[in-house]
Amino acid sequence: MKTNPIPLTEKWLLKFGFEETEKRTWELSQIGNDIDLCISLNDGKGTAILWQADPIYIQNIDNIHQLQNLFFALTGEELKVKL
Repeated sequence: MKTNPIPLTEKWLLKFGFEETEKRTWELSQIGNDIDLCISLNDGKGTAILWQADPIYIQNIDNIHQLQNLFFALTGEELKVKL
């Protein structure tokens, strides 16, 4: 049985602890080595941008699983829902 991926939404970003920094942009600060992870949403598609002083990596992501994989690759830890 094939399941559909869970789309990346504002609601999910907030559940993972991201904070809205400007319209349609959320940030998770200091995920490792003073790196911030920013997600910009546009029409149900996301762009992940890693920042130190300048953007250092940009990746298109469309669903929660991709975000979890990116976070794990960067930190070695699972991205958890905040209560």
